[in-house]
Amino acid sequence: SALSSWSCTSLGLVATDPCATSSTWAGVGCGPDGVVNALELGGFGISGSLPSSLGSLISLTSLQVGANRLAGTVPSGLGLLSALVTLDVGFNSLTGSLPSSIFSLVTLHDLFLHKNGFSGTLSTDIGLLTNLGILKAKDNDFTGTIPSEVGYLSSLISFSMARNRLTGTLPAPIFNLTNLTAFNVMSNRLTGTLSSNLGSLTSLLYFIVTNNSFVGSIPSEVAALSSLVYAGFSLTNVTGVVPSELCHPGLEYLYFEDAGFTCFASCLTSVADLSAGSTP
Repeated sequence: SALSSWSCTSLGLVATDPCATSSTWAGVGCGPDGVVNALELGGFGISGSLPSSLGSLISLTSLQVGANRLAGTVPSGLGLLSALVTLDVGFNSLTGSLPSSIFSLVTLHDLFLHKNGFSGTLSTDIGLLTNLGILKAKDNDFTGTIPSEVGYLSSLISFSMARNRLTGTLPAPIFNLTNLTAFNVMSNRLTGTLSSNLGSLTSLLYFIVTNNSFVGSIPSEVAALSSLVYAGFSLTNVTGVVPSELCHPGLEYLYFEDAGFTCFASCLTSVADLSAGSTP
């Protein structure tokens, strides 16, 4: 198997120390102090569940077990990994709610939960993850609203919760995230209007809210989003012309769904794709 190097049976040896000079344990990283600080086991074909004993590896900065065949729930013991920077459990068959202990990992920067069967709501305690830069939780079964506390994660650069069952409106504090480059909540059950404060997200490259139930118009403040590359909107009960404020030289993809626009502003004819494109 991919982890056969952990036993060294091919050499007739038993490796008891993964950080020994002669050790070749696949996917295991060690710090200069000779202590395991990384488990990078993505795509190793691992099955079973995540053991609570992982919480004893208190020097871990990276735990990556994505793209395996893991099932069960995320153990609360992972909350003991106080040095963790990257947690990747994406592309497995994990279920249940996230344990509250996860939100005590204040050093966490990258959180990958995508393509599992996670359910429940996104806890308001997410606001405790003050160093969080990436939240990728698309393709799950999360319900409830987007907590307003997300808007206080000033380091956040990417927020992806596409294809869940989120409801409610976009919380106002979201528009305080001036470092945000990607925001993808397509295929949920979100409602309300798009705030004029959208124009404050001046770092945005991707903004995707298709397949929801937003109403109203595209705010003219989108003119401030000069870095925008991909924009996807889902606006019902809208007619008229797509606003010229969306005319940015770098815009490559512009997609509208269930909108009653009668024509596009003439400057948008240069956009590479006015209907669809891949999403982040």
